[in-house]
Amino acid sequence: MEEIEWKLQTLNRRLSLSLKRKVDNMKLELNKIMKSKVMASPLDMFRDARLRQDYLIKQLENNIKLEIKNKRLELVKKSSTLDGLSPLKTLARGYSIVESRDKKIIKSCKDLKKNDLINITLNEGNVEAKVL
Repeated sequence: MEEIEWKLQTLNRRLSLSLKRKVDNMKLELNKIMKSKVMASPLDMFRDARLRQDYLIKQLENNIKLEIKNKRLELVKKSSTLDGLSPLKTLARGYSIVESRDKKIIKSCKDLKKNDLINITLNEGNVEAKVL
């Protein structure tokens, strides 16, 4: 009987000690949670999130403005290139377009015969001519 009583006391002490450790661990965990930033100042968390959101919005706006600026520069370059290829600009530089009576572009003197009538388009008007 003493042995059973002794085992019961031992088990009781072990159970008490185990429960005390468990309670102590839970207290530590609770203290850790209570000291966390969220529990210490929950409004700061929302304020920080709002500041981050404002920063990201501003960064997005700046990126969009930069992209628009780059696209405008690209458009100006392409417009300039296209303008340089314009037939009207070519005529303004002193070139002309020579066409036969049936509106075919004359690209070589081999395409012409004596007494052919041609139309010459210049920068400021048209001229009819006869091949000599």
